[in-house]
Amino acid sequence: MNERCKAFVAECSSPFIPLVRALVRYGPTDLRTRIWTHIGHTRLVRLQHQFTVGTEYGCFTGDSSDMLAQYVYYFGHWEPGVSELIKQRLRTGHTFVDVGANTGWYTLLAANTVGPNGRVVAIEASPANFSRLKRNVRDNRLGNVRLVNEAVWSSPAVLPLFQGPPSHSGVSTVVPSFAKRWRCKENGQIRARPLPELLSRDEIATLRIIKIDVEGAEREVLLGLEPMLDSVPGDLEIFCELNPSVYDISDLLRPIRKRGFRTWLIPNQYKAEYCLNFSEHHRADCLEELLEAPKGQVDVLISRTRSERVG
Repeated sequence: MNERCKAFVAECSSPFIPLVRALVRYGPTDLRTRIWTHIGHTRLVRLQHQFTVGTEYGCFTGDSSDMLAQYVYYFGHWEPGVSELIKQRLRTGHTFVDVGANTGWYTLLAANTVGPNGRVVAIEASPANFSRLKRNVRDNRLGNVRLVNEAVWSSPAVLPLFQGPPSHSGVSTVVPSFAKRWRCKENGQIRARPLPELLSRDEIATLRIIKIDVEGAEREVLLGLEPMLDSVPGDLEIFCELNPSVYDISDLLRPIRKRGFRTWLIPNQYKAEYCLNFSEHHRADCLEELLEAPKGQVDVLISRTRSERVG
């Protein structure tokens, strides 16, 4: 796109982008699909555009040049399959721990679902992401959320922090090999502790769900969590992104499975078409059990549920 075109798009984008968003988010299915087919790959939808929009779980502020925020802006949700499953399993009064909270999508979802008598602990290492997370919590006046700007690890440590690119800040990480793959830039250091050290006794006693999405550091988070597994409620469940290119998943899950947990694959795609057309018929209530090590990155539900019907 030459400079003249950029100037024209910038001049027109203020009224045009909200119109496109309205059509994509609220128009008939065929129209939404046709529009996105034509513009979804263009620079128009990735223009830096600060926004605040309403969602099912409250207002969300972000920058549409960032992948997660862009999906929330245009489609009204993020990782709809995972989000729906978490929402189904949370109840008023539960405690939800968001390890790798990013800018707050799941924090808002959980805070809205567990109610004023429930608790949400949102943990995010990246200062830039934490600032956006803090704003989303503040703007929604969420008194049931506790924010923690630290990393979670297997033991106390001070780790290098790598910030993800503006187009995908969610890949911020403390794992150098993962950072290299995504061309993350080193951005200082961050204090890290095992999850049990970051939670109060009351939070542990009422734990219902732990969500772990820490861009390659899942192994260390789960290792640090292991000593706590004998003292948590029996219905505790863990939602976790797993990456076989960073660690051995079978080895990682072995001590957890010894405690009676089973692992279920959660359908999840990062294709815009999946989020655009997500509806009731996508919401499977029968998940496939993970019995063999996956070849690629997967999202899983780790649960003591004995039934095949875990949805």
